[in-house]
Amino acid sequence: MGGHSPAACEHRPGPHARSRSVLRAGDPQAVTVELIVAVIAVAAAASWIQAVAGSGFGVIAGPLLMTLQPELMPGILLLVSPPVFAIALWQDRLGLRSLDLVLPSLLGVVGALAALPLLPRLDVFWLSLAVGATVTAAASAALAGLRVPQRQWVLALAGTMGGALSTLAAAPGPPLLVVYNRSEPQRYRANLSLFFLVACTVSLVVLVLAGRLEAPSALGALWLVPGIAIGMIAAAPLRGRLPGTAVRKAGLWIALLAGALLLTRTVL
Repeated sequence: MGGHSPAACEHRPGPHARSRSVLRAGDPQAVTVELIVAVIAVAAAASWIQAVAGSGFGVIAGPLLMTLQPELMPGILLLVSPPVFAIALWQDRLGLRSLDLVLPSLLGVVGALAALPLLPRLDVFWLSLAVGATVTAAASAALAGLRVPQRQWVLALAGTMGGALSTLAAAPGPPLLVVYNRSEPQRYRANLSLFFLVACTVSLVVLVLAGRLEAPSALGALWLVPGIAIGMIAAAPLRGRLPGTAVRKAGLWIALLAGALLLTRTVL
């Protein structure tokens, strides 16, 4: 008859499209070893730096996961972030004898709620561009030694922005990484962990109540769990033995590279 058979007309995605839809599709046969290893490695590195330095989980994992699986963000990372920050907070709970970020945490809730209407309006391109630019700028400023006065209104603004970024990209850290600093490592880690825990928990609840958290994100989050466990177990014997400032600086360099990679991938 000169027509084509259904098999001939069937669309077969190429290898790149196949690997990009692995976690989104939830098809076990489509899972590639490379993607699983990459996701586990991202989670392990981010959780290791978070456990040792007190920051870094969101600013490292966020851009890298958006590079690997942008369709699953921010849900995939928000699902695992609260337990990570809760564990970090428990380990440094004595540092909460001085509460530095109460107002930023409260305003972070406001920012997390206010950012929800933006999610449907930002497609993957613009969200990736915003996250990549924010993380790159924040990491660059911190590495350059930019000193911002730690006035309450500055911290409050950073907290509000961090809450918004938590809802949009599960990365509440960039604003506070620039403006918040304390000489006592335990106090620094504990206060940041408290802020991150509040921001990510509120963002997760907001996404669930708004129906913006789908089953594929939960499936993708399962692949992060082994990496998080590896990172935290590896960090346990090193806590307090490695200079926190050096680890934090290394984390900032990784965040800078992750943000730059996301920007490059988005623009090109």
